[in-house]
Amino acid sequence: YLFFTGEKIGAREAERYGFIERVVPREQLREATLEIADKIAAKSAAMIRIAKEALNGIEDGNLEDKYRWEQGFTLQAYNEADSAETRRAFVEKRDAKF
Repeated sequence: YLFFTGEKIGAREAERYGFIERVVPREQLREATLEIADKIAAKSAAMIRIAKEALNGIEDGNLEDKYRWEQGFTLQAYNEADSAETRRAFVEKRDAKF
């Protein structure tokens, strides 16, 4: 609806719809941003790159074609060394180390 009508909504409504992660007071913005950045930085850099490319590429186009295109990233991710480390960590009940 918003995409096609161009209507604007406020931050709280965008948060409610799940369009944004969270709304924080301006004085807490840096702290909240760094908290999210730390969570992302703790992940595999290779997996973050793959996820970003996949997400950036599925915006427009034929849904079935984009789904098939995205599945290539799933195979690529599975073949990464970090994926094997993640599976080992899961089995060994420990945090993955990247």
